[in-house]
Amino acid sequence: GEPMDETGHECPYEEADIWEALPKLVGHEKGRAYFELSNAAYSRGNFARSLTLAESARDLFLEMENEEEGLGHSYASVAYSLNSLKKLPDAIEQMSKSVEVFESIGLKDEWTMRRNLANWMQTAKRFEDSGVLFIKCAERELFEGCEVQAALDFFGYAQALCELDKDEDAIKQFRLGREYFKKHR
Repeated sequence: GEPMDETGHECPYEEADIWEALPKLVGHEKGRAYFELSNAAYSRGNFARSLTLAESARDLFLEMENEEEGLGHSYASVAYSLNSLKKLPDAIEQMSKSVEVFESIGLKDEWTMRRNLANWMQTAKRFEDSGVLFIKCAERELFEGCEVQAALDFFGYAQALCELDKDEDAIKQFRLGREYFKKHR
C-alpha cells in the first residue's frame, strides 16, 4: 500500500516522493517541496502541520534572491493555515505580506489574496481597511472587464460602509453593484 503519515492518512505517491527527496533538496526546490507538502497537509485538514511546512518554505524563500513568487505563495499558505487555526490577526498580517510581494512583481494572484484579505479584515471588524481593499479590487475588476466580480466587491465595500454608519454611501455602492449584476443576468 501507500506510505502513511503520522495521522494515518495514506500519502499520495508524489507526496511520499517529496518527503523522500527532501533531505537532498536545496534552494528553490526545497522551498517548493515544503510548499507542496504544506498544501497536502492543508488539504487533509492538518492545519498545524501545514503551517509549520509553509513557514519553512517562507523562511527559505526569504533567504534567497529573486524568489518573490515562491515567497508570495508561501506567505499566503502561512496565512491560510493561520486562518484555519482561528488566528485571524496573524493570518491578516501574513496575507498582507503576500499581497505586498505579489504587487511588487505584478502577479495576478495579488487580487485573489487582496480579496481574501478584505474579507478577513471585514471578519476582524477592520471595516476602514476592508473597504479600501474592496474598492481597489472593484476598480481593478472593472478595468479587466469582470463586472460580476466587481459587483461582489462593491457589495463588500457597501457592507464595510454600513458598519461604519455611512449608510448613504453604502446605498450608492449597493446600487452600483446591482447595476453590474443586472447587466449580466
